[in-house]
Amino acid sequence: MPMLHQETDAECDGCALHADRRAFLGRVVSAVAVAALLPELLQAVQPLAVTRHVGRASHGLVRYPIPAADGATVDTTNEVIIVRSAGKCFAFALSCPHQRALLRIRSGGATAFQCPKHKSEYTLDGVFIRGRATRNMDRLAIRRDGAELVVDIESEIHSDTDGAAWAAATVTA
Repeated sequence: MPMLHQETDAECDGCALHADRRAFLGRVVSAVAVAALLPELLQAVQPLAVTRHVGRASHGLVRYPIPAADGATVDTTNEVIIVRSAGKCFAFALSCPHQRALLRIRSGGATAFQCPKHKSEYTLDGVFIRGRATRNMDRLAIRRDGAELVVDIESEIHSDTDGAAWAAATVTA
């Protein structure tokens, strides 16, 4: 049986084929790493939008269409954040519970909202992650009326003083 030529690393150092193999293996390793992290990366990517709600509150109540997909919408007129996440809808006050600075939207990673004043961070469902704040984002009373969410913007619910009401302030999408 004829013997095939076997390459050694010394024979291939510097040749184009050897460099191509290294680049190929590097790309394979990178692709495997990205594939392993892909579910976490996709979960962290949430569409976020800023809108100016057309209507003002009537008797403290504001109506919003139920979001069709996961993400957050900021109503700058009424200072409300509407969030849909994992089949649930929430309404939050736009201000940080620490010193009332307006929260900023962040995309990617675990942090969805951040206070620009003292860098407190929150998840998409309003749970406090880190920073100077001492509680979760303030939720607003919310209920479903057909294809709309009705939010009482005068009903801030604080997680540290009424945890049960805070946890219940959600609507199934």
